[in-house]
Amino acid sequence: MGRQYRVLDQVMMSLGDKEATYDAGPAAWTAGAAIQLYEFGEAYAAWDDQIVTDRETVHGSQFATLDEIIRQDLRLVYPEPRIRPANLAGLAALAGGVLAVVQDAALVAYRHKATPVAADVALPSIGVIEKSSGEQYKYTGVKLDRFSLKRGGPNNGYFAAEAALIGSGTRASDATAFPAKITESPLRWGDAKCWLETGANITIDAAPTQGLENISSATPDVLTSRLVDFEFSHENDSQAEDGYLPGGGKVRGRLDHGPNRRAHVRLVVEVDPTTLATERGYYDNRDNVAIEVDVDSGVIIASTGAYKYGFDLIIPRMRLEPIKREVRAGVAVLTFEGDCFDDGTNPLWQFYTYNSYVAYLA
Repeated sequence: MGRQYRVLDQVMMSLGDKEATYDAGPAAWTAGAAIQLYEFGEAYAAWDDQIVTDRETVHGSQFATLDEIIRQDLRLVYPEPRIRPANLAGLAALAGGVLAVVQDAALVAYRHKATPVAADVALPSIGVIEKSSGEQYKYTGVKLDRFSLKRGGPNNGYFAAEAALIGSGTRASDATAFPAKITESPLRWGDAKCWLETGANITIDAAPTQGLENISSATPDVLTSRLVDFEFSHENDSQAEDGYLPGGGKVRGRLDHGPNRRAHVRLVVEVDPTTLATERGYYDNRDNVAIEVDVDSGVIIASTGAYKYGFDLIIPRMRLEPIKREVRAGVAVLTFEGDCFDDGTNPLWQFYTYNSYVAYLA
């Protein structure tokens, strides 16, 4: 018997093709509709089913006689320690649910904008196929519950992403062929830039310019050379227990986001004594703060074009929690951290990704 090594595992998601109705499955699993993910971490589909027995009832026996699955569930945490632009755009799209795309002239190069859906709008759902130890299963009705993007560890040098997914519980053994992998380089920490702006000087550009700040009408606080660590997270507060409806049998008939969706940002920067008092004031004065993290790889997506592989995360408004001051490896650092707030004009967050993939969740 041959050993089943993890290097043989495969995962693909229909990131290019959302379900027309919940749990119906995508229309296709071919290239353009589905993306084969690779170089991921410990990603396994967990069947978090609910099983009942008659152990606690009087049934004429000392031991249980009934055993039944009454609810089927799927939980999948997908981590990618060196995130690639095509995968990042798809996960951000699932997290937010609202998509807009701009093409670079007539070239195979695109800027994808993801933002959160309104409170009364459903998040899109997709299908996932997972192959582990030679066993392949197809799952439908899959939505994203939690998404995070961060620096991939102090010695990594890349950005890392993680997505926590919940499915309807529908599953079936499968033999669908996986599409070819999309060849892209992962996004590097060293290509990042970061800015912070406050108060009346916050101005969010309608269309971002790669490599430049897009949040200020004045001169923002440039954090690029002092940035030590970064994390952005978005939680959809999925109402998983409410989805088991009459007529649906053992699987969920719906999966809605909840009332307590939340987005959070954390920046760790080296202390600059010349700006320390001002930056402490961002918290003390309860300033409105805008944050931008931009990654411009410098690699043109399509020759003769302008777009380069990368991303641009814009947070129009956040309020800082108490600023932490500590020492890391002998260096004094500050932690700017807080929840994102609705500014009444812009989306809670705007996530632009630049790559060669034409469309998501079509």
